[in-house]
Amino acid sequence: MVDDKQAVKGFLRLCVRYADDSIERKEERLGTDAERGGDESGLVAWKAYRDFTAHAIQEIDDGVLEEWFEHLQEGEDWRPSPDTEPGESRDSATAGGKDQTSGGGEGQASGDGREGDHTEFTSIATAVLGFEQRRALLDGIISPRPLVLASTRSGEGIDNLAGLSSLAVVSNNPPLVAISLSQDRDGRKRDTLVNLGENGRITLHILPSSHEMAAIVAVTSKALPADESEWEIIEVDGAQSPSEGDWPATFPLALAALECELLQSYELPEGAVAELCILGVRNILAPANTISAIQGGATLSSLCQHGSYRLTPAPDGWGYDCQP
Repeated sequence: MVDDKQAVKGFLRLCVRYADDSIERKEERLGTDAERGGDESGLVAWKAYRDFTAHAIQEIDDGVLEEWFEHLQEGEDWRPSPDTEPGESRDSATAGGKDQTSGGGEGQASGDGREGDHTEFTSIATAVLGFEQRRALLDGIISPRPLVLASTRSGEGIDNLAGLSSLAVVSNNPPLVAISLSQDRDGRKRDTLVNLGENGRITLHILPSSHEMAAIVAVTSKALPADESEWEIIEVDGAQSPSEGDWPATFPLALAALECELLQSYELPEGAVAELCILGVRNILAPANTISAIQGGATLSSLCQHGSYRLTPAPDGWGYDCQP
C-alpha cells in the first residue's frame, strides 16, 4: 500500500506543478490582454483543479482515504460513494452512523453535532485546559485563517521575515488592520515586534497556495539571532517597494501586499505575552490585472493556516452572495 500511495501522491504532485505553471502562464497572458478583456474562466478552472488536486494529496497524508487504497490493492470493482465521507464505510452511512472526526493528524470534523433540530453542545472551561489543549481547540475552531509573510527592517537595517496568521481587517474607513505579536519560547520579543517598534513600518504579503510558499513560511518560523536575516536562508532576493518612502523589502513571489504603519500597540490583558498592534494600511501592492480582478469580485487563492500547524489553500467551494 505504501508503494501505491507514493505513486499516487507523486502523480498528483506533478499535476499540481503543471497546474501552477499553467496558472502562471495564463495570468501573464491575462495581464497582457487586460485592455482587450481577457477571458478569466480558464484561469478559474485551472485554480479549482489545482486546489482540488492539492486537497487530495492532503487527504492521503491525513489518512482519510485509507479505504480507497485498500480496495485499490484488492483490485475489486469498487467505487467510493458520494453519500459517505472519506474514511466512512457505506454500512455506517446506511445505518445513520457518522464519526465526528475523520482521518489522522489534526483531522477534519465531519459530523454536524445535531440531534433533531438542535445542536448538542458540550461546555469546556478554558481555565482547566493545558496550553496545547487550549491552542488546539482555538486554532481548530477559528480556522482557516489567512497567513501572511511579514517583512520588517531593524534600526540597523537588517531585514526580517516572519509568518503571521493573526491578521484581521478592523476598519475600512480609515483602512486599519490588526496583528498580534508575541514572544518566542525563551521569552524574547520577536524581531517583527522589535523592528516595528523601531521604525514603525511593516509589509504584509499574501502568498500563493503552493508547497513552495508553505516551505518558505516554515523556514521563516524558526528563530534566528537578531543580526541575521531570513532572506538569506530562503534564497529569494527582496525587491524594492514601488511606493514612495523607505519601506521594508517586498517579497517578489507574493500575490499582493499591504504596506502598513504602526499606529498603536497594546499589551494584552490577563498576563498574555503578546501585543496587539493596530496598523494603518498606507499602500496596497498587486499586479494591475489582480487589482482589476479583485475589484470585479474575484478572490485570491491564497495560503492559509488550518488548525495549529497545517498550511492549506484558501477554501474555494460553494459561495453565497450576501451583498444587500
